[in-house]
Amino acid sequence: MNLMRESMGMPGYITDYAGCDWNRMLRLSFMNKEAVLFDNVINDKADVYAIDQDTRQKWDELAYRDFFCTTLQLSAVADVLNQFNEKGITAIVLKGIVLSALYPEATMRPFNDLDIKLSPEDRDNVRQILEQMGFEIQKEQCKNNVDIYRSSSLMIEAHFTLWEDYGGHNV
Repeated sequence: MNLMRESMGMPGYITDYAGCDWNRMLRLSFMNKEAVLFDNVINDKADVYAIDQDTRQKWDELAYRDFFCTTLQLSAVADVLNQFNEKGITAIVLKGIVLSALYPEATMRPFNDLDIKLSPEDRDNVRQILEQMGFEIQKEQCKNNVDIYRSSSLMIEAHFTLWEDYGGHNV
């Protein structure tokens, strides 16, 4: 929690890091999508945390990779949402990527895919737009109400109902 506070620019607590397993912290930060967020604090206060050089280097490498992957994904997300907007399609962004708004910078919060809620009436237009943009539909992964698309930099879950394959009136 101290790393989280300091990474968000808040004052940290007085914490004794003696005996901390920094390799485990690295794995946990990566699993919880916090490696980029923590990286600057880890480097700025390396002497306070007493992290060995190899672990800091691994941390930097993971954070660097996540940062650039996320940057590419965010660019692709912007392109997709702009295309939908130009075509008059309302897309509501859901789940993981929305959390990036809580971070000092959106690139500090890696995400796996773009989940969007779309009107069922727009399904054919969505498919056409995404295919024109180089996305391929992943038919084997699609469900009745969720289409899955992939490009080289982004996976999209296009939800045509809010609750995956449950039907009902869209509010």
